[in-house]
Order: sequence, then C-alpha cells, then structure tokens
Amino acid sequence: MKIFTVHRRETVSPPGGTTARGDDPVLVKEGFAWFAALFGPFWALAHRMWSWALVTALANTAFAFLVQRVPMTPGMQAAIAAGLFVLIGAHANDARRRSLKARGYREVAVVSAQDFDGALLRYLERDTNLRASVL
Repeated sequence: MKIFTVHRRETVSPPGGTTARGDDPVLVKEGFAWFAALFGPFWALAHRMWSWALVTALANTAFAFLVQRVPMTPGMQAAIAAGLFVLIGAHANDARRRSLKARGYREVAVVSAQDFDGALLRYLERDTNLRASVL
C-alpha cells in the first residue's frame, strides 16, 4: 500500500456563506520520487516548482563543475552522483507539498491505496461534495 496526501485549495464565498472548495484535489505520494531523482529540473517544472527546478539544476551544474575541476576517481564520482540522486529523490515530494502550500493549497486528507487512481477513489468516497460535482 502507498500513502498519498490530498491537497485542496479553498475559495472564500460571500459573507455569510460557507467556504467552498476550489480546484480539483492534488494527490502527492509519500516516499521516494524516481522521476524527480532522474529528471530533477524537468520534473520540478512539470509540477510548477520553479525554485526547486533552479535548485536541482544548480546542484547538477555544481556536480558537473566539480567533476571537471577536482581530480577524483570514477568511484568517487559515482558516489557523489548517487548521493545527489538520493537527496533529490528523497526530498522532492516534500518540496512539492511545500510548493502546494505556498500556492494556497492545504492538506485535507491522507489516504492509502495500491495506486494513484485507488487513492483518488478513496478520497472521493470521503468527500461527498466533490463526488456530487464529479458524477
């Protein structure tokens, strides 16, 4: 089972009205992000995480510069590359959650399921207002 956090943006309705939820839910998987580790800046840009894209691009550039300027064995190069790979992949989903929070989303639920679709279905089972608008 995988764990997902569900994020929604809330819109404020007129005075005296209730608060209505805005955008569709965004699900973020807990754990290592393989695509972020492999394609850091591109993964970040696909998720509208401009600062994370810059950080990963700078980290990759610094690694390339380090490899050219500092004499090291191929084993050391591989170790540094693997460390960079692990750091980016391990922190990418947390950075995505922070980015969503900065854009006005808040965490509304935690669901567990086998895959993304199952997690969305579990969330829809809980949120009757969203389910009524979708169906």
